[in-house]
Amino acid sequence: MASFGILRKMAPLRQVEAAYLMIGQNNFSSSFAKALLAATPDSQRVRPSKQATPIRNRAVSLGEMARMEHELASLQSQLKVFERYIWSRHAAPDCRARFPSQADQQPKRRHPARGKLGRVFGRVSKYLG
Repeated sequence: MASFGILRKMAPLRQVEAAYLMIGQNNFSSSFAKALLAATPDSQRVRPSKQATPIRNRAVSLGEMARMEHELASLQSQLKVFERYIWSRHAAPDCRARFPSQADQQPKRRHPARGKLGRVFGRVSKYLG
């Protein structure tokens, strides 16, 4: 339950991103949520953090944090390219083989008047004629 309080400190879109990360890692602990909050830039927080501690006392400097954010963005873009490659080379052909299109599976149907309705009208015309 503490994780929700930590997520509330983030902007709504960042909350969604953090929730997806937590689901993907299957880790819903408050320590993981705190780590996500620490990695959240001030622009994506409800209240920007105040620099209460000097930079020299922080475990990670602001420059290192900026480099890590840049590296993370680079890795995410590379991952998207890789996912598209894998999908086009492996998953898409497999899906097409397993699930052919609906049009290929359905037999061609005749006009309804030529089917059962045609037989009914034929019987009615014989009865009346």
